[in-house]
Amino acid sequence: MQDGLLTSKILVYERDNQIMNTLKNFLKQNSLHGLRTNREENIVSLLKANIDLGCVILCEIDEHYLEIGRAIKEVRSELPIFLRVKKENIDVEIDPAYEACFDGIYCVEDIAVLKGLIEKFLFNRFYPADMVADIIEMTKTGLYSFFDDCTITCDTPYLVKDRMIYGEISTLISIESNWCRGFMMFETSEADLNSLINKKKNFNSNSNYDIVASVLGEITNLSWGAFRNKFIRTADNDESSTKVQVPIYVNHMKKYISFGSSDPHLCFRYRISDGSRRSVDLYHKLIFNLKWNPEEYEKENGELTKLFEPGDIELF
Repeated sequence: MQDGLLTSKILVYERDNQIMNTLKNFLKQNSLHGLRTNREENIVSLLKANIDLGCVILCEIDEHYLEIGRAIKEVRSELPIFLRVKKENIDVEIDPAYEACFDGIYCVEDIAVLKGLIEKFLFNRFYPADMVADIIEMTKTGLYSFFDDCTITCDTPYLVKDRMIYGEISTLISIESNWCRGFMMFETSEADLNSLINKKKNFNSNSNYDIVASVLGEITNLSWGAFRNKFIRTADNDESSTKVQVPIYVNHMKKYISFGSSDPHLCFRYRISDGSRRSVDLYHKLIFNLKWNPEEYEKENGELTKLFEPGDIELF
């Protein structure tokens, strides 16, 4: 885990209050946000809600924990589930009919195992801190070009394993370089965005739908252009045109999108407020499902940085 640079939201089902206190301390120490329920009937309802999650932590204290694990996989199959068992049961095999529902087992006496599982399934990629900070700054600059009279904030960037889509509208644009390949995505509520921009008169459109589509499209173009100019050299696109592609699967009814990879998505949530009760949550996601090589990024970034060492270039 990257020392507080990134976080993630964890759904916790734990009936033992003492153990729950241990888990709370564990989540806090590792810059993770917990969402707890101690009622079995709430779990599926929470999973069906539009909440970005990184994983689920279950306890075996409930006699129905095997069925709970299966129910979770049926609703959100991409979420890893980690099962807390008693120390004396750590080597007991799970019923083969349910074994595939659980991605790891730990006991609270050895909490380091849980940390290892979260790192393996969720924090399994390194994201350079300067790149993350630059993405936030560039995106906010683009947003202020539309909403210069608003306050724009960004939460701590976070990782998700689920594939939920927020809101009714989204944009998708590909990213291609020699160190990363994938997609950039923006998601938001159509009604909220329309309400925020309704007072602006500089959009030539005959319908509110066209206005919203135009704004979100331009925000995407600005962010993508800034990413390309900052992180991608022209020579990066000189590779062979015969590149591997994977189909993108979308289920509109379930608000679900899959990019054909189990790797977590890097997410940013921006809140745009105009000083009144009106605000918009805008979700910005980077999905490097086809290629991710941060070592090559850092090598290139280091070469570019050298240009600005004393004597190499004059700024005026």
